[in-house]
Amino acid sequence: MYPSQFLYLNITMKITIINSSNSSSIILSIIIGICLSLIAFITAIGNIVVLLAFYCDKKLRTINDYFILNMAIADFLVGFFCIPF
Repeated sequence: MYPSQFLYLNITMKITIINSSNSSSIILSIIIGICLSLIAFITAIGNIVVLLAFYCDKKLRTINDYFILNMAIADFLVGFFCIPF
């Protein structure tokens, strides 16, 4: 056999090994992506509910409720900008 044939066989073997080990990591990446998307979506919906409650109910205009509103806004921004990355 010539040296080029050995090189070709080694490259083929490496590609096969890489493809077989990446199939499980692709599935894991998809599952992690779905979970993170759900967390971001639930975070956004929960904080939007807090913002709407503050906007609709005039009794929620106390100092403590402004603090909760600010935390909801900050949490919404973290969920919107940081969780997807």
